[in-house]
Amino acid sequence: MNTATPSAAPPQSTASDSSQAFPPPTALILLASEQLWPNVESVEYWKDSLQHIFIYHTEDERRSVLPAQRLGHFCQARCPHVQVDYADGDGKPESVVAKIEGWLEEVFVDYTGKLVEKNQPLVSIYSPELVSTQQEFLIAKKARDYLGGNPLKEVSSGALSIFESAKDRLRLWDISDEQVKELEERGKPSRTLTLYAPTNGFVLTRNAFPKQRVTPETELYAIADLSTVWVLADVYEYEMPMIQLGQTATMSLSYFLAGPSPAKSPTSIPNWTTPRAL
Repeated sequence: MNTATPSAAPPQSTASDSSQAFPPPTALILLASEQLWPNVESVEYWKDSLQHIFIYHTEDERRSVLPAQRLGHFCQARCPHVQVDYADGDGKPESVVAKIEGWLEEVFVDYTGKLVEKNQPLVSIYSPELVSTQQEFLIAKKARDYLGGNPLKEVSSGALSIFESAKDRLRLWDISDEQVKELEERGKPSRTLTLYAPTNGFVLTRNAFPKQRVTPETELYAIADLSTVWVLADVYEYEMPMIQLGQTATMSLSYFLAGPSPAKSPTSIPNWTTPRAL
C-alpha cells in the first residue's frame, strides 16, 4: 500500500492538460506520523475548499496514537469549519494511562491485536502512594463513623468533609465507586490497582510489560473500535471517470476466506498525483 504523504501543492498544470485538471479537493486523507510538517502544508494550502479531513493512523508512529491526536487538534484549530474524523474506526483510539506512579505487577492483555471488552482487566499496578492513600481513606472513614453523630456541627461536618476528600482523591485515579465500596467493606488497603479497558475494541498498541515502571505520562495501551474500518485504495487518473461519490465496491483479501466484503466511497477524492478512495 502506498502511504506517501501528499505534497503541499498540486502539480503545475499546463495549457495542454488544463482541461483535465481536478477541482480543489473538499476532503483530504492525512497519514499521521511524527513528521507533522508535510500534513500541515497540505491543510494550509487547501483549507479554503476543505470540508472533511480523514486522519489515518499508521504503524510507524513509535507505537503511539499521539501523532494522530496531535494532527487532529491542529486541523480543528486551523480549520474550525472542517469535520475531522479518524480512520481507525468510528472514532479516535482510546489511550490507557496510569494516573499514578508505580510498577506493573500483572499484565492481562499481552499482545497487540487482541479483542477486548469494556471493563475487561488490562493490568494491575503496585504504587506505594496508592496504598498510603487507601490507608488515609480508611482512617477518614473511621473518623466519620465515630464523629458523625457528634452534637457539635463543626466536628461532624469536618469529619464528613475529610472523608469525602479522601474518596475524591481515589476517584481521580480512576478508582470506581465499586472498588471504593469494596475497600470500605474490606477495611484494609489493596496492594495493587487494576486498570480496565475503557471501551470495546482491538489493541492497536501495547507498551505494558510485567515489572515495568510507569508514570502518568506512560501510554500503556491504545484501543480502537474496528467494527467499521477504512480501506485506502490508489485510483489512477485514467480510472477517475469510473469513480462516483458514494459508489459501492467489494473488497477481497487473500488471508480472509469469508469472501468479498462491501465497501463504499463516502467522500470526494483529493487532488493528488495518484488520488485515493476510501
